Amino acid sequence: MKKYFAVLSAFVLIILMACSKEVIAPEEIAKCYKENPIEELPWLNDVVKRFQQPKSGPLTVSSAVFRNEVYIVLVNPAVSCPMCYIYNCQGETIGKLGIHYNTFTSEAKLIKVFLNKNY
Repeated sequence: MKKYFAVLSAFVLIILMACSKEVIAPEEIAKCYKENPIEELPWLNDVVKRFQQPKSGPLTVSSAVFRNEVYIVLVNPAVSCPMCYIYNCQGETIGKLGIHYNTFTSEAKLIKVFLNKNY
């Protein structure tokens, strides 16, 4: 299971970092969070806490830019719906926003990884 998570996490992060980094102004990031979205966004803190239960497995939380907007990406190999854990800064999933998962993963660029831990 750990190997699967490592490969899945690496795959998602590589996709997010593919090609050249998209430039996003620091003030655009600051509209979402200042330093750590897990601590600053109450809705995200609640979602992360659900994954931090014993034996929940690996969890990676990162931010990414997609079409000049900041998104929060949670990766856990136990979820069957990875697009259900990609959020805009207001806590809306990309599915609710009408963004296709493949489009997001092919165009999004990694900003920063905030958490990469096994529970």
